[in-house]
Amino acid sequence: MRRAWRAIRYSSVGLFFTGIISFIQGCSQSDINFAFILWLILSLLGIGGDSEPGDGGGSVPLSTGPQITFECSLDICVMPSGGGAVTNLSSANSTSDIDPQWSPDSSQIAFDCSDDICVVPSKGGAVTNLTSANSTDDVDPEWSPDGSQIAFRCSADICVVPSGGGTVTNLTSANSTSDSDPQWSPDGSQIAFDCSSDICVMPSGGGTVTNLTNANSTFDRDPQWSPDGSQIAFFCSADICVVPSGGGVVTNLTSANSTNDVDPQWSPDGSQIAFDCSEDICVVPSGGGAVTNLTNANSTFDRDPQWSPDGSQIAFNCSSDICVMPSGGGGVTNLSSSNSTSDVDPQWSPD
Repeated sequence: MRRAWRAIRYSSVGLFFTGIISFIQGCSQSDINFAFILWLILSLLGIGGDSEPGDGGGSVPLSTGPQITFECSLDICVMPSGGGAVTNLSSANSTSDIDPQWSPDSSQIAFDCSDDICVVPSKGGAVTNLTSANSTDDVDPEWSPDGSQIAFRCSADICVVPSGGGTVTNLTSANSTSDSDPQWSPDGSQIAFDCSSDICVMPSGGGTVTNLTNANSTFDRDPQWSPDGSQIAFFCSADICVVPSGGGVVTNLTSANSTNDVDPQWSPDGSQIAFDCSEDICVVPSGGGAVTNLTNANSTFDRDPQWSPDGSQIAFNCSSDICVMPSGGGGVTNLSSSNSTSDVDPQWSPD
């Protein structure tokens, strides 16, 4: 639509100017300031700028659609998901900044800032340290679905802190396990987490911890809730497994796969799970089925798959850059090849 508007606008410029100049030639300089009229015409047509319907008409381009945040050489960066200028949000921060996570409303990004939990406005601004008063090593930030709290690993426990700042609450201090990688359920009522190589769940306000995989003989980590909250996918030794979130039989989805399978990520509609399969990006139906390798033709080391909000694309770390591709497979686009930093851990904004 914008390309069509540009063609229509400029195809009529010559005819429009011919008429205007004929009019001006019939007037005296004492009556009409030629330069002012010409400037007014240029302004109305938008010539000399890149103003088009929907562009905002400013010198700074307006970002539309989802963005991608990522770690850029121990800083937190953002860029448009379709490619464009990379903005470093934490370059003024003296900490090592990793693991960016969008707030549900896309207004802020939480991250691990040298073993504290920090937040920064997604459009840029001051970094706020939420856990500097905490004596623990604080990592793995994860926003609650309503954006009011951030869960994180505090040394060997799971803690929460108000996203606007406040008192840190330890939810698993009574647990004898080593707890990490908290993940909120879609409705915010529960938190899944790693509990000494098993997958556990508990009420998000604290309470009884339930071990979902203690009957499993595998090394279980990295829980990920299905969009409807009914299942949890996780890394089980070198495979991708799922278990009902209320407890039940564990199903191995990739046991027939010869690759080392890690980092499961549900598609927005819950029908597929993307994962890292020996540094390629693969997908498997969430109910079981054939594994499809989407990047085996790619010469890069591919990790960290992340679905776009509409499920049409997958972003991933391709060696030291951020790439995207259609979720059904196809051409890979490198979004950050012009960035001199080492770029990893892409995360789509929710909007």
